[in-house]
Amino acid sequence: PAAPVLPPGVTALRDLRDASVLRAAVAGGKRVVVLGGGVLGLETALAAAEEGARVTVVHNGPHPLGRNIDRGGGAVLAASMRNCGVRVAGNARSTGVEHNAPDGGFSALLLDDGSAIDGDLLVLSCGVRPRTELAEGCGLSTAAGILVDHKLRAHHEPHIFAIGDCAEVRCPDPECLECRTARGPSGLVGPGWRQAEWLAEYLTLLASGAPEAELLLPLPAELPGVIVLKARGLTMAVAGDVSAEPWDEEALCAGAADGRPRLQIAQWADPEHGRYVKMTTRAGVLEGLAAVGMPRTAAELVQLFERGAELPADRSLLLRLDGPDQAAAAGAADPERTVCRCAGVSGTKIAAAVTDGCGTVAEVSGATRAGTGCGGCHDDIKGMIEKHFQGAVA
Repeated sequence: PAAPVLPPGVTALRDLRDASVLRAAVAGGKRVVVLGGGVLGLETALAAAEEGARVTVVHNGPHPLGRNIDRGGGAVLAASMRNCGVRVAGNARSTGVEHNAPDGGFSALLLDDGSAIDGDLLVLSCGVRPRTELAEGCGLSTAAGILVDHKLRAHHEPHIFAIGDCAEVRCPDPECLECRTARGPSGLVGPGWRQAEWLAEYLTLLASGAPEAELLLPLPAELPGVIVLKARGLTMAVAGDVSAEPWDEEALCAGAADGRPRLQIAQWADPEHGRYVKMTTRAGVLEGLAAVGMPRTAAELVQLFERGAELPADRSLLLRLDGPDQAAAAGAADPERTVCRCAGVSGTKIAAAVTDGCGTVAEVSGATRAGTGCGGCHDDIKGMIEKHFQGAVA
């Protein structure tokens, strides 16, 4: 089906034309209403507010990122957004729009409680769904997305492949433990890039006539996604399951009957200064994390989470990373860490591009795709470039 035609003053964020509409509204001092409290909606609102626009985020739930972050982290996140100049309207269900602008365009978002939020531009950021119509029409198996195996082949059709947001990796083997707990498409661009790279190499080998035994190993399973929100004056990272509360005995004991170690929660909050950290661990290994306003602590927790490494017994050591005495050590990060989460590019790959002659962020982006998503990693890339050339001069 064709994409719906949106009325004047209403836009999504799909292409450069949509971005130009938002940019013109911000430059013209328009009031912007963002419908949706996900990562894209929040980053859009923060970027617009940073440029001086009057922005309101409308979302259904007690706090933004309701599917990802816990209540405490969500409350601190919402307060931090307000401090950045973004009005946050929670527990709001939209029912329609008004078109009373002089040009017949958008003038207000109507809510189910009878109230309205006035604005000049409505930005729709309400999530996405995989487009499976073509696959279903061809008789392919679908669930949340097009079902593919660990080599990205459609079920029962080995000559058809699917990647990215429309592909759901869930092989037909009922004995595959990995696929029993598999979820639908993540909606993140990083896994799509990794699938594209793997599939390109796989198809190249097939075209060369290499026998099946010499082909690549199946695509490695995706690790649980890490959601990073970066804006001037606000940083947040969340990963895994952080829904359990420190005093929830039922949640903490869940799984212990199966012989697994007991779940443990470490939590720290300083709402007045927009800081919050929560660590969910089992046998000392992170199963979930949430960090708001604690950039260096968040970076360390993300690395530990992705490696499956054990946390220090004294969890407060991690909180001290954001103390003033630790600023000098901020650059001593693991070179293998993921610097650009949008495209899934590691520090090692960026360093190799710089060594090969890339001297600007744009050149590194062209060689590695790092920095081509939200742009939150530009300062990190710039720091790596400067560090390399300082060493060369020395």
